[in-house]
Amino acid sequence: MGANFKIALMGDAMLDRDVQTHFFSNPGDFHFTEINAILADYDLRFLNLENPLAVNGSPHPQQQPRVTFRSHPKTVQILQNLNIDAVTLANNHILDHGPDALAETLEHLDRVKIFATLVPVAILRSQRPW
Repeated sequence: MGANFKIALMGDAMLDRDVQTHFFSNPGDFHFTEINAILADYDLRFLNLENPLAVNGSPHPQQQPRVTFRSHPKTVQILQNLNIDAVTLANNHILDHGPDALAETLEHLDRVKIFATLVPVAILRSQRPW
């Protein structure tokens, strides 16, 4: 590591709903050539993944469907296309489909070598009525 280590910090990436629908119908729109030209100057690309990547899990009955997110695991390709190195899962939506979806998300990220950070699961669980 050199004297100047550059980190690109990116905000919420929510891959559900319209993003997921667009990705499955037009995956070629997700090459991010212009964005990757900018991100290439960074040693680490880090963003907040705002939803689980899972097919498992289910929302708690008290969870409001309009603010409950989960995208198909194949949408991890969007993160790969951006050359994301790491994500944080410490947010208010990562448990929208429960701890099973969180565990599955970690498996999918690990499979594609994207490092995940998160707050202790006990703290996350305290935010949801599981």
